[in-house]
Amino acid sequence: MNILITGNLSMIAAVLAKRLARDKNRVVLASRDTSDLNVKSHNVVVHSVNPADPIFRDVLASYKFDVIVFFSTREEMLGDPKEEIHFGQQLDVLRNALELSKSGARRFFYISSTEVYGKALNLAEISEPQPVSINGYNLHTGEKYCKLYQDEFDLNIFILRLPYVYGSEEMGGALFRLITEGVLTGRVLFSGSPETTCGFLHVDDVVVFLKQVIDEERSEEHTSELQSLARI
Repeated sequence: MNILITGNLSMIAAVLAKRLARDKNRVVLASRDTSDLNVKSHNVVVHSVNPADPIFRDVLASYKFDVIVFFSTREEMLGDPKEEIHFGQQLDVLRNALELSKSGARRFFYISSTEVYGKALNLAEISEPQPVSINGYNLHTGEKYCKLYQDEFDLNIFILRLPYVYGSEEMGGALFRLITEGVLTGRVLFSGSPETTCGFLHVDDVVVFLKQVIDEERSEEHTSELQSLARI
């Protein structure tokens, strides 16, 4: 299969690309800055192109992707000095990827975050998101974009609301800085209140799930099951 991984790429995208490439899939990583992605495989092609740029679709159109995986800007990326967040541009990036998927991609995965729940009391699919941060509102708006494209163009779109993702290859982000602080000072300070809910998921669990869903050709009767699993 031809698989595109794009959006705001980080450790999760790099690990996923390596796992998919092992199975002889052709994987394309495309983002504004790919210099930090440590992926060495003859089955992986890396494009340093801004997905918000109009040429993005022209550069990648010839691949005819079967699957597109879009990584939104998630909470583990926020606060990183190397990350300059342009919230409005993120929606332009998503729209370009959705437009590209109209050329024949069988499935589109939007990797969102549990940050969209905000003030919601229960982190469940049936709970109405109540974002409290700019990034949370941006993520929720991205989900609405996906719903619009699914309804208007009959695209097969799945939204994954993941908690904070961590892993052994993590070299930045909030958790990495907390561990570094603990090593240097002997203490770790968590900001927030005692009622603050924190959820953590190892990158390997995310990649195993995504890889299973991408690899398996689901029949029509399994579609509702997949949609239920995808919203975690």
